[in-house]
Amino acid sequence: MPRDSQKSRLKRFVDALGRPEVADRAGVSVGAVDLAVHNGQMSARWYAGISELCRDRGVECPQEFFGFNKPKQSTKSKTPSAATSSSEVSA
Repeated sequence: MPRDSQKSRLKRFVDALGRPEVADRAGVSVGAVDLAVHNGQMSARWYAGISELCRDRGVECPQEFFGFNKPKQSTKSKTPSAATSSSEVSA
């Protein structure tokens, strides 16, 4: 059995909440919501309003439906710098 795609899960989520209600809470048009569903992801800027709608309805608001940036992996060494040597800390 094929696994549901992100787009189909997002579509069911938005349709269950109601597109006009999602648009109102996100502060965007219904057309913008339609486009987000078509693309399979909503703007992270919409999260606060839509998560409030979800709380009001008693439903989960999966963060995976929103375009949050993932933290970049640091390429720098995790060793302490020379500026935090014991001689400078006790001075």
